[in-house]
Amino acid sequence: MSEPLRLFLAVYPPSELKPALSRLAVGLQQDCGGRPVAPEALHLTLAFLGDTAAERLPALQAALAALKFAPFTLCLARLARWDNGVVWLGLAQDSPALAELAQAVRTALEQAGLGFDRKRFTPHLTLLRRSVRAVPATVTAAFEWTVRDFALVQSQPGQAGSSYRDLARFAASAAGD
Repeated sequence: MSEPLRLFLAVYPPSELKPALSRLAVGLQQDCGGRPVAPEALHLTLAFLGDTAAERLPALQAALAALKFAPFTLCLARLARWDNGVVWLGLAQDSPALAELAQAVRTALEQAGLGFDRKRFTPHLTLLRRSVRAVPATVTAAFEWTVRDFALVQSQPGQAGSSYRDLARFAASAAGD
């Protein structure tokens, strides 16, 4: 049996937004302390699977490939900090389409017999880790993009933090069916 893979499912912001998100994170670092997330690592997690046997990848990919969803727009505009030092950017308002996609992903994982973290889904994009101060109320930001796919991602720990490698992408259908 091979080494387990540390996996999660995520929505990525488009590459044209990553420089602005990165500038926001660096600016927040000056106010909050901590370590900015690298631009290539910025993502919104749909589900965290954790350590998963590599032999389960075909079943996992088949379950996810069967999901149908239409493209939808996300607007992130809420900055906050959790007690664990994570500074994050959250939804400006609830996104039923994102909630439905996250639920569909979790249902597919359950039906395929795959384990995942069952914590309540709290959509957010992590900007800083290990911050020591709250986000100043004067800092505002808004980012909007159309979600056209999601990714199955492998997290690989390293000395400078984890790096991510896409194992598969799952595209939206034209009408969600």
